Amino acid sequence: MKHLILMAFAILLMSYNAQAQHFELISSPNGIGGTVNDFKVCGVESRTFQVIYDHCPNSKVNCLQGCGANPVRVNIRLYRDNTLLQTLVFQTSNDWFNQPIVVANTSPGAYKVEVTVQRRKFSCLSWETVFNQTSNIITALGNASPAFNIDGIAIPSNNSAIQVCGSNISLNAAATSCETRHYIGVQECNQWWSRTYEYEWGRWYTGQANDNINLQALSTWNSNDPLYFSGTDVSRMGDALFGGYLSSGQERYYRVSVCTGEPSWQCKVALIKVNGNCKLAPSDLQIETLDEYTTTGSSANDNNELELAIDPNNTIASSSALTTIRISPNPFNATTIISVDSYTEKAPIVFELYNLLGERVESIQSNQNQFELNRNQLAAGVYTYRATADNQLLGSGKIVIQ
Repeated sequence: MKHLILMAFAILLMSYNAQAQHFELISSPNGIGGTVNDFKVCGVESRTFQVIYDHCPNSKVNCLQGCGANPVRVNIRLYRDNTLLQTLVFQTSNDWFNQPIVVANTSPGAYKVEVTVQRRKFSCLSWETVFNQTSNIITALGNASPAFNIDGIAIPSNNSAIQVCGSNISLNAAATSCETRHYIGVQECNQWWSRTYEYEWGRWYTGQANDNINLQALSTWNSNDPLYFSGTDVSRMGDALFGGYLSSGQERYYRVSVCTGEPSWQCKVALIKVNGNCKLAPSDLQIETLDEYTTTGSSANDNNELELAIDPNNTIASSSALTTIRISPNPFNATTIISVDSYTEKAPIVFELYNLLGERVESIQSNQNQFELNRNQLAAGVYTYRATADNQLLGSGKIVIQ
């Protein structure tokens, strides 16, 4: 009889593992509802993942009997793309649980949980594992969409080129949506979009795209780096964008791209033509008019003669030819000398230095043709400069600080 009682007790202890366990992972926005299906996520959002487990789903009694008041120990590990995000450990008296896990930064990726359920042995001295499995996988799919304009001009629907001024090309891409990273690239081409493959660069950037991106500074920096420059003409590494003609004799254009890759590769592309003779911003233009000239007489009389004299000293929006600016040494570490050749006017020279974000980081005003530029607190990298005098552009280019 004693042996029969012990056998019955052993059968009772083993029966808890005889049934199929119910285990799944669901997700829901703000803990409302729930689904085991994939979902789309835009940028960064909060989402609740619900871990559902029942060791004996068809039993009305607690089948995970053990020693003590809370004989069941649960270890839940949440992963995104096989990287551990959160770990939750707790003890309970139940053989089932419905445990929420809030993820404040739910970015695109594959989510899963690994659950280990342990029962305290009846000796109360140790634990035994009764369940250890990985859940279904729920994929968060980003739905990023690129969008941008050049100098505030939308991309033409007829694929025509946007005319830009070589002194400043502004790429505005903040309208790109749902991206956690974005790609910017430039390819030299002709007016029919056919690439030359000679000058090309492209680079991925982490985070959301911005407005007021200085495309000239970006081109100078990225085309100078072998990691991003893919053109066949290595002599053009470090070049900014300029106008003129291709080696084929055709006019030079550029394809500018902003792309996203969540969940798939998508691009917006614009065609631009750079005007290299555009040296002044509209606010810099100074237009002088001649004195008004009138004569008497009837306009119906064909014999009236009108003489018009133009003073050659009067000009309309004229600008002097660009001077030669020498920087030595370049690259430099602490100090370099700026020399502005062939400048003989009395107006002081204004020398401005910009970082790759288009932000002015240094400004020097000098009455001399030669002056020093000190590094001070400037970080190592590529900078662009602009030298002017009396609102006239003297020259521009790049400086490298080591």
